[in-house]
Amino acid sequence: MNRLRTHLLEHFDATAVADLDAVVEFELIDSAERFKVEISAGSCLSSQKEPTWTIYLSDEETALDLLQMKADPIELFMQKKLASSGYIVTTFRVLRSFMKAAA
Repeated sequence: MNRLRTHLLEHFDATAVADLDAVVEFELIDSAERFKVEISAGSCLSSQKEPTWTIYLSDEETALDLLQMKADPIELFMQKKLASSGYIVTTFRVLRSFMKAAA
């Protein structure tokens, strides 16, 4: 979860979610590890607040592949390696705000 946490905090682009105020919890299904971020006023910070919704990813490698643009979010969703407790279109917007191609 440490690599995912680092990626989330270092690769945030507010342009995809400029109008969003939310606490998003990322949960890794295989380990039940969780990490919450608060997106507000164009910033993203670690949070301890109650989440607005949760994004479920099968494992850390899958999450990093997605956020490093090595995996297709629709394909992961269809394979049940990506799920959300909220509106999936907004979930894809939030995910896009953390996507950065691997160097």
